[in-house]
Amino acid sequence: MSALFARRRARLGPFATSRTRGLHTGGATPLHTRQFAESITGAVPRDARAAVPGFTVMKKPDLVVSRLGFGAYRTRNDVGEHAKALKLAIQSGVNVIDTSGHFENGSSEEMIGAVLNDVLSGGTVRREALVLITKAGYMSGRSFEGASAFERAIMSDNVAHSLASAFLEREIGASLDRLGVEKVDVLMLNNPERMVAGRDKRHTPDHIDLLRILNFSSEAFKKNFSSVEYPLNLFEAEALDQDFDGSPALVDVAQFTHRALNSIANGQIRPLLTRFDVRIEDEPRVAETLTKSFESVAELESNLVDQLGDDSAATAILAKFVWAQVLGDNLSRLTDNPFTVRYYLEKQVLPAIDADLTALETIGDSTLPAGWAEEYRKQTRLLSKSIIQLSFLSLLRANLNLASVLASVAPEAIGRDDQLAVTAARMSAAAVGSDGGSVLVGMRKSEYVTELVDGVMRRPGLTEEQVDAVRDAAKHA
Repeated sequence: MSALFARRRARLGPFATSRTRGLHTGGATPLHTRQFAESITGAVPRDARAAVPGFTVMKKPDLVVSRLGFGAYRTRNDVGEHAKALKLAIQSGVNVIDTSGHFENGSSEEMIGAVLNDVLSGGTVRREALVLITKAGYMSGRSFEGASAFERAIMSDNVAHSLASAFLEREIGASLDRLGVEKVDVLMLNNPERMVAGRDKRHTPDHIDLLRILNFSSEAFKKNFSSVEYPLNLFEAEALDQDFDGSPALVDVAQFTHRALNSIANGQIRPLLTRFDVRIEDEPRVAETLTKSFESVAELESNLVDQLGDDSAATAILAKFVWAQVLGDNLSRLTDNPFTVRYYLEKQVLPAIDADLTALETIGDSTLPAGWAEEYRKQTRLLSKSIIQLSFLSLLRANLNLASVLASVAPEAIGRDDQLAVTAARMSAAAVGSDGGSVLVGMRKSEYVTELVDGVMRRPGLTEEQVDAVRDAAKHA
């Protein structure tokens, strides 16, 4: 949800950062967002309220927003590529920038503030042409400090949600300072259902009816209630099936969707991408390395048994060096989800191996063949890397197949060579329709910006029938 034009207070909150750049005044206006859109496309509709190709029109107020928005989740101020990608996005016609005070503990807003200062000071674009979205209400990192002073829904020892006015004022002030602007154009409230559902703030449902939330709100809030943001992608499109009852409080609400390329399918994270660090042609090499690594680890573990014997001290240690069998027996399950297996291997297995190798040294490293520990460490890392790569190859094959299926059900709109990411973003953008809103996509690299701008903003949108066909095909692919 959002309240338009959250203004900068004269006194910033205690977590506002020091700012060396100037404060950029003003906010997005219907006139300047439309002029920006027309300058990008060269199209000037006869009807002043008509949408410009590649853009939609909000209703509170009539801001013209690009169909594709820059999602700044996981962007940081110390990664130059992120700033470069945002600057290119603005130059390419993207005028919606979505962030949050808790993204990377404020570093995302700092990156955006630096880019805005660059493009606004340089006269590349006016502040009034850009629609800035940020969020508040989520307590984590630095925003969790002092949490006990506010009413909040406790999620864990260091995560909570709060809609307390004093907390929101503090966080808005800090966000505006990091962004270097006088105001944001849309303020989203993170998970308001966690604060309005029940008295027991430790146990609340994930979602409640939007109209129920509005029943808790003041008339002033309802008047400024302009936007909602929710996940929408090929595998999570339930929002498209919801009936709208015509409520006046919702009829003019703009829809911003996120996670177009990061779905939850069958209870697992499934990125809708066909570009990873491995390619299909790498599969023979990965398979060969995997086989050799398994053989090497198994041989090293067998040599350790021969070398240490079977005394009680050695037996306890030997029981920990059976990774060839453990990983081999579970290989098919490990390759189901590359993100789960990467976390398991890199954060749990490899650190455990390092600890066990240290313990092994305490019982007499002189009994081991020269270099055994280092070779074992090397081979288990090669094995882990190969398993992770194999898992990503499995996902890549599934996504290439999905891309082919989607092209076959809507050949007039989707090309055989279209990237799955483009098709997924186009589906989400089409679902938003022409009623105002954007699909917010993480574009942390310049090549992603170019590809998605061309695919979402410069190609005809999918029709309702094509969206239905794509959704149905994804369910059965």
